[in-house]
Amino acid sequence: MENSFSSQLSNNSGVNNSNEMNISSSNMPLVEESSNSEVTQSEAQQNTQPLIDFAMQLDNANSVIPDAIALYYLRKAGFHSEDARLVKLVSLAAQKFISDIATDALNYSKMRSGGSSNAAARQQTNELTLTMDDLNNALAEYGIVLQKPPYYH
Repeated sequence: MENSFSSQLSNNSGVNNSNEMNISSSNMPLVEESSNSEVTQSEAQQNTQPLIDFAMQLDNANSVIPDAIALYYLRKAGFHSEDARLVKLVSLAAQKFISDIATDALNYSKMRSGGSSNAAARQQTNELTLTMDDLNNALAEYGIVLQKPPYYH
């Protein structure tokens, strides 16, 4: 199986000379059929109905990251697709990722300021300061190492 997969990958890699990846649904089956069970048309439609509903919801979703920016970085990375829903999906995933990092950094900032002598004054004004240490700790949870430039050491 691995040899057939690697030969199919080398024949249909989807990468052209301009380093862009073309995604087409004709190369990949939506439902893998096994020899033991037959998938009927109604069962396949029931299985794909949540996916179709999700794709329709993508059209109405608002993202903080504009689609044009997401498309720019996708193309810069070599990804090319004519489906705007894929761009919207990547945009929403990037927004979620950034939101999770910001929330974790806020939690680290709250933990750090909770033990300081200035905590009573900060609770009255609700001011928290995001430091690089808080951001480094949050990014470390996701496997991202952020280092200061050498002239700051």
